[in-house]
Amino acid sequence: MVHTSFSGIPRAGNSNMAGHSSGGAKGIILGMSGVIVGLGAFYAHLHRKHEKKTRLGTNPYYEQRIAYPDPPLSVARLESIVESQPPVAPQKPTPQRSSADDPNRAYTKRP
Repeated sequence: MVHTSFSGIPRAGNSNMAGHSSGGAKGIILGMSGVIVGLGAFYAHLHRKHEKKTRLGTNPYYEQRIAYPDPPLSVARLESIVESQPPVAPQKPTPQRSSADDPNRAYTKRP
C-alpha cells in the first residue's frame, strides 16, 4: 500500500502561514535601492581614480592617443618622411636548382 498524503506541505489558505510575510514590495524596493547606491558609489570611485590618472598623466598610452590625436599628415609631410628613409636594396631571389641538374636529388629551392 502506497501512502499518498501530503499533509506536511503548506498550502494557500493554510492557517500555519497566517501573519508571516516576506516584506513584499518594501523589501524589493529597499534591495534595489541598495544595489543602485552600491553601483553608483563604485562608478564614482572609478571616475575619481581615472580623473586623478589624467591629471598626473599616467593614463595608458591608447587613452592618451584617443584623447589627443595627432593632426592628419599632409602630402608634403608624407613626402618628407618617405625621402628621409634610407633606400631599400632590392632583394635577390632564392637560387633554385634545376631538376635536370642531378636526377638523383630531389628538387628544392636550397642551393
